[in-house]
Amino acid sequence: MMTKSPDHYLAETSKAALETLDRLGNSTLDSAEKLAALNLETARDNFNRQMERISALMQAKTFQEFLALQNTLTKPGLQNTINYCSKAYAITNESQQELQRLAESGYSEFAKSVNSILDRAAKTTPASGPGIAAAKSALDSAQSTYRRFSDSSRKAAEIAEASFKVSADATSKAFDALAQPGKKKKA
Repeated sequence: MMTKSPDHYLAETSKAALETLDRLGNSTLDSAEKLAALNLETARDNFNRQMERISALMQAKTFQEFLALQNTLTKPGLQNTINYCSKAYAITNESQQELQRLAESGYSEFAKSVNSILDRAAKTTPASGPGIAAAKSALDSAQSTYRRFSDSSRKAAEIAEASFKVSADATSKAFDALAQPGKKKKA
């Protein structure tokens, strides 16, 4: 039976860490690329929309017509801002989830490698049992702490997402109410 040396485990761990870093880097760059594309698209749309808005406002014949047109043209701008924020949030949330998944995967692989090294060390040097048991206990404790942190992080992200959606909806409804002053508010 061929056994692996600690150097072999270290090499495997290093290779896995490098692959994880590569995936993390590419994931981050993909998200940056998506955000840059969203920003460019939004800037182009805003410019075109502003040009249309200015053109429409310049065609108003009276001040009342100008004000009425101003009010009707403001809502689409606010809605576009809300849509932009939603898309940007979706991109960053997707990126955060991917980075968290990659980190969890990398940490899991690291923990397996360390456990393998500790198991091998326990077999080859029985006298080191208490030290290895302490190292395994510390590793288990670190894994437990990481899982709790990861779960808390996930829950915080879910709360933030729900808050964002509620806030965007409330902003849109509040603007609708302001844009239609003739309607009575429901009690």
